[in-house]
Amino acid sequence: MPGRARQRNGCCRSCGGRFDRFGRCRRRTCPGYRDLWAGDWKSVVLTNLLLLDEVALITVTAPGQAEGLVWDRAICTHGPDERCSGPKGCRVVAHAARRWAHDQEPRWARLHRAASERVRRRHGPGSIVAAKAWELQERGVAHLHLVVPYSTPRERARARAYVEALKEIAPREWFGFADLKSKGGPGRSPAAAAGYVAKYVAKATGEGLAVKRPMYVGAFLTTRSRMTMRMARLKRYAFIRLERIGLDPDDLGAWTPDVWETVALGAHRTRGP
Repeated sequence: MPGRARQRNGCCRSCGGRFDRFGRCRRRTCPGYRDLWAGDWKSVVLTNLLLLDEVALITVTAPGQAEGLVWDRAICTHGPDERCSGPKGCRVVAHAARRWAHDQEPRWARLHRAASERVRRRHGPGSIVAAKAWELQERGVAHLHLVVPYSTPRERARARAYVEALKEIAPREWFGFADLKSKGGPGRSPAAAAGYVAKYVAKATGEGLAVKRPMYVGAFLTTRSRMTMRMARLKRYAFIRLERIGLDPDDLGAWTPDVWETVALGAHRTRGP
């Protein structure tokens, strides 16, 4: 079964990588584990975003040709007078794409921190980003999808100020444009936003996305829901344990994270919570 393939030499049969200290492979690109990784992250994203009333989506892109990410004309299949684009099969030259990806995460961290500090000076303290997902564009470089709270006038003002700051500071950190997708009025439903982000969870299991943390959910949400990747794994382990001792996993649905953890770790043997 996915995620359970093992070998006695301590390496994963599916990807050949070494197991972690618990004897498991948790690489998001491992063929034997990536479906579980994606499923757990989808559960984490949905559970946490449903705590919000309305949200907006922000896209932050990599820069264009003028900033060094030029097209590799040697692999283009269209005519010389046509404009290049990823959907046509055009790609950024490999060395430029590698250079951009080399430090994309620390550059993004600096950009986000600078923009957030500006928002907090203007609108006071508070969390800004509820969820984040990196996506590898068809042209061969990554961009970001952000989910921000957008239900109250203050949250909307903070989101707009955040995007304004991103637009101004982005060139300093070698990023492109930032776009607030709020449709000009009320925000989107959290469920719809979770579905939108979920599309990029599966894409993050590909080999080409060179980031350590392709997904993120804000701590201001996980502290309320307690649904983290660790808890998602424990809930899955709890279901497996219940099946092994002949209990109905559906009974676990209304249980608390404390019970998921207790069952998963093997200390719970009764039918009730």
